[in-house]
Amino acid sequence: MSFLGATFFDPDTLPVALKVVYLLPFSYGSIGLRVVADLPLSQFPSYSIPILLVIAIALSLWGGYKFAHQQN
Repeated sequence: MSFLGATFFDPDTLPVALKVVYLLPFSYGSIGLRVVADLPLSQFPSYSIPILLVIAIALSLWGGYKFAHQQN
C-alpha cells in the first residue's frame, strides 16, 4: 500500500489511467507530508485533511458498529 499510496512518487506525474492511487487513503497523507517537507505551505492541498478526517470517521463508525454487534 505504501508503494501504491504515492509514498515514493508524485501522483501528479502519473498517466491518467493510473490515477487510481487517489482512491487509497494513504496517498492523501503522503501528499500532505511531501508538501510540508518540500514546498511552501501556500501549496498545501486543502482537500487532503478533510478527506483523511472523513475516512477516519467512517472507519471509526464502522469499527464501533462491528464491535457492538459481535457475537461470542
